[in-house]
Amino acid sequence: MGWKGIRSWNGHFTSVLNGKGRRFFRLDQKLQLCADHWSAGAAREAVRQGLQAKSFDLAAEAYQDAVGGCMSGDSLRRMTEGWGQGIEERRKAEVEQVYAEEKPVPAEQVVKVSMPIQGQVNVSTDGGMVLLRKEGWKEVKISVFSQVQVSRVAPTLQDPHPEPEIRLQQHSYQAGSGNADEMGQHQHLEGACRQAALCPRMGSVNDGAAWIDRITTTNYPRAVQAIDRGHADERLWKVSRAAFGEGTPPSQAWVEQQAERW
Repeated sequence: MGWKGIRSWNGHFTSVLNGKGRRFFRLDQKLQLCADHWSAGAAREAVRQGLQAKSFDLAAEAYQDAVGGCMSGDSLRRMTEGWGQGIEERRKAEVEQVYAEEKPVPAEQVVKVSMPIQGQVNVSTDGGMVLLRKEGWKEVKISVFSQVQVSRVAPTLQDPHPEPEIRLQQHSYQAGSGNADEMGQHQHLEGACRQAALCPRMGSVNDGAAWIDRITTTNYPRAVQAIDRGHADERLWKVSRAAFGEGTPPSQAWVEQQAERW
């Protein structure tokens, strides 16, 4: 499993006519994974189902319900994996250009802008263990870029000074099983696709891991980083247990006192 960007279907299922007047697909021709009788729309729907379903057999059933045609789970798997391989190859080529030892190219000149974020952006990064076929358990790292929408909330008698409502929308992702430095490179390129560096305000909500702080600070030194509430609570309880003992009244009181300051 390599690094994959999830943004757009454009450019991966275009079809043209060959010299004999038959239709073929650039992805099929390059990877030689799919039969040439699938239309661009069918391939697009098959991959969409393959990315979302719990298994390729279930995805094949969903594909049949959606378009009325039949496709085996194995064919759908090959098509989905072929799409992912094409995305991976393109992203690797972009990284090689941007991080070349000789004559590196700025990311803004290499990647194609997609869903540019305006105003305020949030980038969050995390890691989790997944079981990969033929590879066993590996940590997969992922960065998510989101548009931050801040809306005012009307005051009420019960809450005359309400906090604004914050929503994250228009998400895009980079994920892979590489190390932290590789994650940092792909995080940088995804940010260039979203024009994150041009946003006047940038935040980053994470779990406080050292590697996340390092790559985020390297790519976006002006980003305001914050630990998410769940991990912040976990750390407070860890400190309270060490200082006051497990389950003691002073431990409980200290955590509540810290929480009130938020």
